[in-house]
Amino acid sequence: MRRLDIRTILVGVDGSTAADAATDVAAALARKCSGSLILLHVVAPLPEGRLRNELNEFVRMEHHELTEYEMLQNAGRDIVSKSETRVRESGLNQIESLVEVGDAAERIVNMAGARNVDVIVLGRRGRGTIAQLLLGSVSHKVIQIAKCSVMIVPFT
Repeated sequence: MRRLDIRTILVGVDGSTAADAATDVAAALARKCSGSLILLHVVAPLPEGRLRNELNEFVRMEHHELTEYEMLQNAGRDIVSKSETRVRESGLNQIESLVEVGDAAERIVNMAGARNVDVIVLGRRGRGTIAQLLLGSVSHKVIQIAKCSVMIVPFT
């Protein structure tokens, strides 16, 4: 029987209860395998329209130096920080926390490839939009395009 060697695990976090369950499973797996854990939150870019226009107006009025990308990244840091605290409290210290902006499934898979991830761990359902329910969830898309193992953690 061939032994599975797991060194690096990536878990997608979005602040949902399902993502917390996935984080707990990923942390337990990392501890058991003496591996490291990458916590990744992906912020969707703002679509064209009122919200984006209001953000641009705010930036102009307040003379902010941050780009839209940097502001979206900053918004996601709180979610990753909470997940990191949760993992550290479970006893795991080999953690890297990242925030990306873009399509969640594509960013997760790209990061997994760039970091030589052995397993991607995701909650079955997160905080996606109604459009994602109609077009297919992040976890479903990741399963279709990932080049490494993917573990989907159900939440009951």
